[in-house]
Amino acid sequence: MRPLIVAGNGIRLAGEQKRFREAIDSWQIPFVTTWTGADLIPTDHALNTGILGMCGQGGANKAVQECDYLMAIGTHLAIPHTTTLTDKFAPLAKIAVVNIDADQLANMNVRVDFPECIGIKELLDREGCLEVEGDISGWLARCAALKLTNAIGNPGASSGINSYVFNDMMNRMLPPGTCIVIDGGGTALYTGFQSCFVKEGTRLVCSSSVSSMGSGLPEAVGACFANAKKLTTCLIGDGSFMLNIQELQTIVHHKLPIKIFVLNNNGYLSVRNTLDEFLGGRRHGVGASSTNDISW
Repeated sequence: MRPLIVAGNGIRLAGEQKRFREAIDSWQIPFVTTWTGADLIPTDHALNTGILGMCGQGGANKAVQECDYLMAIGTHLAIPHTTTLTDKFAPLAKIAVVNIDADQLANMNVRVDFPECIGIKELLDREGCLEVEGDISGWLARCAALKLTNAIGNPGASSGINSYVFNDMMNRMLPPGTCIVIDGGGTALYTGFQSCFVKEGTRLVCSSSVSSMGSGLPEAVGACFANAKKLTTCLIGDGSFMLNIQELQTIVHHKLPIKIFVLNNNGYLSVRNTLDEFLGGRRHGVGASSTNDISW
């Protein structure tokens, strides 16, 4: 067997983080997470294979494609997790989904072979709710190898600063329990999750459902207050930074320990990519062009 678990934010919403981690250690089954479930268990946990999805990590997505049994807990496997090619999601696997919402369970984007309309607490209360028959040591080794492919590159491979390498190194330097806020703007959003390193007690915060530019600064303020004014970081792009720059005064006024890391995209990189991809490269007011249409 090649079993795999997908862990989502519903586990935290149910207040079952501790019991889920105990269950993972008992089951000894590898798992991947959604974006909002990425801080449930530290990155260096032996069974943590990474973050799946359209903007997830390569090793985690390969594990999904190779597994033969997939159980989704605390997530309804939305398009960001499965891509729009839903018939190709986990093509070799029998898929089980644990979801307390019957309507959501009845309208899944992907094929579900074993729907379970129960709460996560009820699942974890079941004795032997997930037992693996046979030796899966080869699969565990495969997932460990796939996890290594989540690596984000060589720090010296670019003439500039590789934002993925920077974020990985910065995350590793932060003390356990730090709240890391990732702005909803495109490049910071992808960098923040694809190269994240979660320590014990670390929280990753992002407006994942909306992913709006500029959300990072006000979210960092709220997260810092909610976490008793402990160290909070915010990763944000230069274009997104401008949208709520007034929050800098809020940070100063309340003397909040927030460290802000601004990615220099020379303007609006995600917008430029969209214009190049869908509008034949017809750009204006987005920067990084010979027309000098924005300045700083």
